[in-house]
Amino acid sequence: RLLETFDYFLTLSRITLFSQGHEMKEVDIDELCKEIGLPNIEQNEAQIIPHILSDKYFLIEILEIISSLPYVEIEQKINLNISQNETQVILHITIKYNKNVVFGENDPRLRSCQIGIRNLEGQLSWKEPEGSKLVIQIALPIFKSTALSSDG
Repeated sequence: RLLETFDYFLTLSRITLFSQGHEMKEVDIDELCKEIGLPNIEQNEAQIIPHILSDKYFLIEILEIISSLPYVEIEQKINLNISQNETQVILHITIKYNKNVVFGENDPRLRSCQIGIRNLEGQLSWKEPEGSKLVIQIALPIFKSTALSSDG
């Protein structure tokens, strides 16, 4: 219990440290995932995933925290799928869950990441593990170059 509390405060401090002033700009999700070692995006070849509006380095920090959570199986079985609507890109991260580790719906590490994603004008949610799978969803705004231009 004490180690979990300590881990929570370390996670929160990492997020707090990186949340000082965001440089929101265009981010290519595919490049971002390659940079942190997440698997290739599973997508339809015809599907073109738009870039997102985010702080790349802060988002990398959040994704690294998620991929190193203590309930992830040692083999690091993480799958990533992407979907989108008119305003958001949604990352669906499926993690093979270690059944020997207790997971609570108010997991403090995920709550810390949720706060961090909210700072990026996005949303993070997750479901209780079904069987041996934990699904985390991160919705981030789509980058629209027209929103940053002075024309119009």
